[in-house]
Amino acid sequence: MQSLESSASVNCLDPICIDDEHTFVLYTGDEDGEVRSWDLSALLPAAGVQKCPPIPASEWDPYKRVENDASHTAKTVARKASSIEVPELQAQMEQPLVRQGCSWKAHSDSLRTLKVYRTPPCVVTAGFDGMAKIWTWEGKLMTVLRAYGQSMWDFPVEATDPYVPLETQNWLLEKVHEASDEKPADAKESLTNGYQKGPQ
Repeated sequence: MQSLESSASVNCLDPICIDDEHTFVLYTGDEDGEVRSWDLSALLPAAGVQKCPPIPASEWDPYKRVENDASHTAKTVARKASSIEVPELQAQMEQPLVRQGCSWKAHSDSLRTLKVYRTPPCVVTAGFDGMAKIWTWEGKLMTVLRAYGQSMWDFPVEATDPYVPLETQNWLLEKVHEASDEKPADAKESLTNGYQKGPQ
């Protein structure tokens, strides 16, 4: 879905869906440090996508391990799909279903990750340039998150995110509590090139 004007690979993406407005927007970040929004709202009714009931909390386990590895099946299907004997389905669309929205240069290096929030409405990006920034949904820079800035960071960590293990969350909270008890001078001495010194 990337436009022809940019051939950079997409590193990260995050969707935002607003039920009341029937809006579905996908944000992508690429290797050039660009963030793009894609309006997929027309795709939902065209594909007949219906709202499904939420999964009960008692049945949702983001850390569940799947015992049956279907990688061999996926490889077989991929080989069949790429075979010249299998005809490619011809798309029949009467109107465009995907529309590119706004785009902006978020970082001077490749994007590492991005997250779209509804409350407050913003996009948080982190790049390999070592910067973390907060943007409006339209791409206006709101602020830059700095390690020793004046304002405190207050972002909820979602325990249901499978890419943020519970052990990592607990370790981060422990390190934050330890750092808050240190004096600024002590904190600076314990850092070397952005990494905390280990036990001597």
